[in-house]
Amino acid sequence: MAQSTMFLTKMTILAPNRPGRATPAKDSLASGAASTFNPATEKPTTMPNQFVWVDIPVLKLDRAIRFYSAVIGMEVEKVEYPGMTIGSFPHKDNEVGGCLYLSETVKPSADGPLVYLNAHGRIDEALEAVEPSGGKILQAKESIGPFGFRAVILDTEGNRIALHSM
Repeated sequence: MAQSTMFLTKMTILAPNRPGRATPAKDSLASGAASTFNPATEKPTTMPNQFVWVDIPVLKLDRAIRFYSAVIGMEVEKVEYPGMTIGSFPHKDNEVGGCLYLSETVKPSADGPLVYLNAHGRIDEALEAVEPSGGKILQAKESIGPFGFRAVILDTEGNRIALHSM
């Protein structure tokens, strides 16, 4: 059975035509309700981040959960839903979030978009955890000027992922 790969959490958005006034977004996708936004009469909403969620495909969920928990230094929670189980990265309310998921059609890849994980203040510790946890360091920590530091790794599933720190 194919699994859905998008999981959205509630986000706070700015109410149209009322700058600075935040209102909770409806959980429309989760509840199946239709969106009430009318582009003909309302201005687009402003969200704090352009990226709101990331799905990372994996081949073995438990192995990937152990790997990412070790690398980010926080527990990736195994969450079961009807018909699927995911590994959910720690996040709250309006924070960008993501998950590890199994799919019959989408496979891990070292090609394509590069996802940056927050390793602020602990990038060296994160890198030390990569190889003992089954991953590989593709690019050692390097300065990216005023944007901090990054390193590029290959996870246990074959995904190329960047670690970022200021």
